[in-house]
Amino acid sequence: MANRTTQTIVHFLHAFLLKGFNKPLAAGDVCIDPNEESIDGASRLAWRRVDSFIHLPAIGVQSSTH
Repeated sequence: MANRTTQTIVHFLHAFLLKGFNKPLAAGDVCIDPNEESIDGASRLAWRRVDSFIHLPAIGVQSSTH
């Protein structure tokens, strides 16, 4: 079974909330990496998303967190 990861940049115009965070996250660009695996037995190439990672800026740190 083959896997692939693509990278997408999403731009938020306004602050937004994510479940599990007690404060809004700042507006701006956020990198999202969805991981997909191929579906075996299909007559055509098909992919199923198995998870996604969002890269958010860390609070008070000069690097990012996942």
